[in-house]
Formats: sequence, C-alpha cells, structure tokens
Amino acid sequence: GQQQQVQKYSAQLAAAETRIAQLRDSLADLRARKSVIEGEIAGMVEKLEFVMPPQDGARLRHAFNTAF
Repeated sequence: GQQQQVQKYSAQLAAAETRIAQLRDSLADLRARKSVIEGEIAGMVEKLEFVMPPQDGARLRHAFNTAF
C-alpha cells in the first residue's frame, strides 16, 4: 500500500518535472522568437516614410469633419 503510493507520487513528480523542463524550453524559444520579431518590426518602422500633410491639411480636415 504505502510503497505503491510512494511509487505513484514519485512517478507523478518525475512527470511534473519533465513537463516543467519542456515549458522552460518552450518559454526560452518563444522569448527568442519574440526578440527576432521585435527586431524585424523595428527595422520596418525605421524604413517607413512619414509624409507631412499639405499646407491646407487643416482646412481639408475641417471640411471632412464638417461633412460628417
């Protein structure tokens, strides 16, 4: 009885430790992928061209807002 229970708990503990190790590995992989993706996004943002609105942009914005 008691020996079987100890073996059962031991097996459960080993399975839990294995799962924790898998989750740690997965977390490390996801963090690495996140870092790569953030770098790609930063590179894309740097390449964006920002266009200034025309001088009459305020007038056009007002006309648009008034229409709706």
